[in-house]
Amino acid sequence: MPISAAASAPCIRLRGLHMDFPVPGRRRETARVLHDIDLDIPEGRLTAIVGPSGSGKSTLLLCIAGLEQATAGSIEVLGTDVLSLPPRKQAAFRSENVGFIFQEYNLVSSLTVEDNIALPARLAGHRVPRSRVGDAMSRLGIAQHARRRPDRLSGGERQRVAVARVVANQPRIVFADEPT
Repeated sequence: MPISAAASAPCIRLRGLHMDFPVPGRRRETARVLHDIDLDIPEGRLTAIVGPSGSGKSTLLLCIAGLEQATAGSIEVLGTDVLSLPPRKQAAFRSENVGFIFQEYNLVSSLTVEDNIALPARLAGHRVPRSRVGDAMSRLGIAQHARRRPDRLSGGERQRVAVARVVANQPRIVFADEPT
């Protein structure tokens, strides 16, 4: 049975979203990357954002996740107007609800695989049970690398560490920026 957007409030709602970036070397000139985007995504839905390289897909994900500040418009995630939250409350909301798998892994080179997976929770003042970290590593086939540092892993193994970090922290929403 299809999920009806009218049945409940969307998990993600964007209205009139704009994102401008300054043009290098031109003080007052900006380039609009996102223009007047309206989007509703119901809870439980897997949604792909597709388009050519440089079209703003990553920027859109970063704005929705609260990692980039949109120029204009509104962003509601799980019923919360995230743009109206002060920076600390935005960070706390992200920490509790959002997982992000970056294109470039975003692993801390001085930490082990295990410590990288537990890092988001530690930064939020929480502790991820070792069993959840171990389960995430096992599910992604990287348990044998638990004590290794990221520079000792292949690109695919690093990406699986990034995915395991999200799996272990169990966010309500996962944004995956070209992870596979």
